[in-house]
This record gives sequence, C-alpha cells and structure tokens, in this order.
Amino acid sequence: MYEFTLVCALALEGRDSPSVAACHVNTGNLLRAMGKHEEALVRLQKGLDVLVAVHGHEHPSMAASYTNISVVLQNMGKYQEAIDMELKSLEIEIRVHGDSHPLVADSFNNLGTVYGRKGGLENADGQEHPLVASSFNNLGSLYGRKGDFENALVHFQKALDVFLAAVLVAVRHLWRAVSPLLIT
Repeated sequence: MYEFTLVCALALEGRDSPSVAACHVNTGNLLRAMGKHEEALVRLQKGLDVLVAVHGHEHPSMAASYTNISVVLQNMGKYQEAIDMELKSLEIEIRVHGDSHPLVADSFNNLGTVYGRKGGLENADGQEHPLVASSFNNLGSLYGRKGDFENALVHFQKALDVFLAAVLVAVRHLWRAVSPLLIT
C-alpha cells in the first residue's frame, strides 16, 4: 500500500514533497514494526533527506524524524548513534518551542530511555554534556514530584556534578584559546 502511495506521490508531486517524505517514513515505521531494521533505517533516512530538502534542518518535523531513526538504531543496539539522533531532536524542540514545552519533556524522556537501554546515564559517553545534566535534573524533578526525595537529591547532585564538569571543560578550552594572547 505504501509503495503504491509512494509511486503516486512521486508521479504527482516529484521527489521532494512532504507526501513522498511521509510515504518513506510510514514505510520505515512499518518495516521497523516488522523487525526489518536495516530496511527501516534506509526508508527513514530517505524520508529525513526529503524533509531536509523541503523544510531545512530546523523544521519541527525534523525532530520526529530523528526520533524515528533513533528507535530503529536502538533496536539494532547502536545506542550512541541513537543518542546522537535524540540530541538533534531535543535541540530542535528546544529551539522551536522553548525549554518548558511538553515536546521538550518528551525529547528528554526519549533521551533518558536511550541512555537507560545503553546502560544508564552513568555509563553514557560524553557524560559532561549539559543535556545529560538536564536529563539528570529532570529525573530529579520527577522523583521529587513523586515524593521520592532521596532519589531526587541523588539526581540533582549528579546534574550539578555534570554541569560543573562541563564548565571545567569549557574553561580549559577558553584558557587554551586565550593564554597565547596573554603571553605576547
């Protein structure tokens, strides 16, 4: 069915149209549900490529496309690639909607899910990234709202530790950039 729709959309609208992108995405999601992850990834990537051609990299629909690809990558055990996709999705959602929008919360949740499948936030590559700290902070808030203050405190402390580590990395980079100017 999706193949027929794709042929029709290509004939009527050309290669770079939202309908063609939707056909690729729908087919990719169907293939994912069938466990055909390699084929799903190819279709979802084609859908993403068309959406980029139609809307550019910053369009809100790109966030959902990155998340769809992330799910397939997770199913394939490619957790770091999935995390990269979720980070792209999160960055778009924050830029488009601001920090407190429900879609941003969903993106943080998706990111936390991938980290959990990978083996937890504690084992994440690039743990000093501020978005990892934000995930810890959001988990702390969630535990606090549930009345689990001990876990809330643990996660708030982890968030603080990661934020501080990120600041230290930034200061080191700044020092490397500025110190040659101070010597001359």
